[in-house]
Amino acid sequence: MKLNMKYFYIILVLAFSIAACDSKKHNDSAEATHHDTEHAREDNDNSHTTDDSDATSQYASINEDEASNLLDAYLSLKDALVQSSSELAQNAAKEITKVVEGSSESQLLSGLMKDANQIAQTDEMEKIRTHFEDLSQHIYKMVKAKDTGKTVYKQYCPMAFDNEGAFWLSSEEEIKNPYFGDRMLRCGKVQETLSSK
Repeated sequence: MKLNMKYFYIILVLAFSIAACDSKKHNDSAEATHHDTEHAREDNDNSHTTDDSDATSQYASINEDEASNLLDAYLSLKDALVQSSSELAQNAAKEITKVVEGSSESQLLSGLMKDANQIAQTDEMEKIRTHFEDLSQHIYKMVKAKDTGKTVYKQYCPMAFDNEGAFWLSSEEEIKNPYFGDRMLRCGKVQETLSSK
């Protein structure tokens, strides 16, 4: 009986040791995943603040009138989101598609066109805001590459999309957040001023 109890305790100790090792591996894996997530978030945050000159160069061949018209339609879309109006947002997105369709560089603007079409085809505000974030990246690159004749402000809200953060462009320095509308209208800050050349 004593021998059996001895084996029982040895097996019990081994079981706890194995369980502890598995738990440590799981914790190490969880920490690594958390670290990777934090690193990805930092990279994503940097994408809002850095200038990729290769990406902006694709917009260099768009004429300045088209660039100005695209920016105007984009700013109307931003204002519609500030008001949380899906109807106004859809109308502004349709204006963007018209400008792109009439452009000699419509192939270059295919990403911008895709996002505008997605907005024009939905009345769900959260989906519109998601596509607006992608559209903002295209318009930002275009404004960096072209003289639109306007000064715009790149503004950033760290709380957008469950604290992932997102930026937008505005014709005024005052913050009017398109990702939250009147729920958190003043949440954000100016990151960059893009003056007309």
